[in-house]
Order: sequence, then structure tokens, then C-alpha cells
Amino acid sequence: MTATPVPVGTYGRGSNKLSVSGLTAAVGNTVDGMSLVNDGRTVLDLHNTNGASTARTATFHPINTIEGQHVTVVASVAAAATDGYGPFPVEIYGTSMAIDASHAELTFLARRIP
Repeated sequence: MTATPVPVGTYGRGSNKLSVSGLTAAVGNTVDGMSLVNDGRTVLDLHNTNGASTARTATFHPINTIEGQHVTVVASVAAAATDGYGPFPVEIYGTSMAIDASHAELTFLARRIP
């Protein structure tokens, strides 16, 4: 199977400061994971649609070591919250970053910083 791509909008200038119109956040794929096209200037918004009190997690998979250690980075998003992550250095996370979603209640939307 194929990982679900995270839609990426861009930050702009002037009256078009944020161009994510027309983008629909991707629902967390708990089976095949998520894939983010990364250029080192991309930030990720994770939104937890759970309205109760259940936090959800996303796990980022670096392709290289961080300070000599093989690690995964786990982000926890509180219920009904939206948290931002990134940018993600290409030399650590690669140009196609793998992300695992703990639950379909997580939605993913990314923005590229010009």
C-alpha cells in the first residue's frame, strides 16, 4: 500500500499571506502512514479532532541519526488542539518524510515557507 500524502500549501506575501485555500487536510492513515514532501522549509499542522480528552500522537521518522543516535520523534496533540511542527532539516528527515498517525482523528496539513 501507499502512504497518504500530506497536502502542502504555501505562505505568500501581500493579500495572499497564506495559500491553503482549496486544500483539505489529510486524515491520519494508521495502516500505511503519511508522507510529507520536505524541502527543509515545510511546516506541518497536526489537528486532533477528538473532542473529548484523548491526546493523539504522530511519529516522525528521521532518515539519519540525530547527534549520533537513531531516534523517532513523537508529537502528542491534545484533544481539540492544533499544533505546529517543523521545519524539518532535509539532512535529518529527507525529502520524503515518513510519519505514523496513531489515530484517524489526527488530520495533517503542511505549508511551505518561501
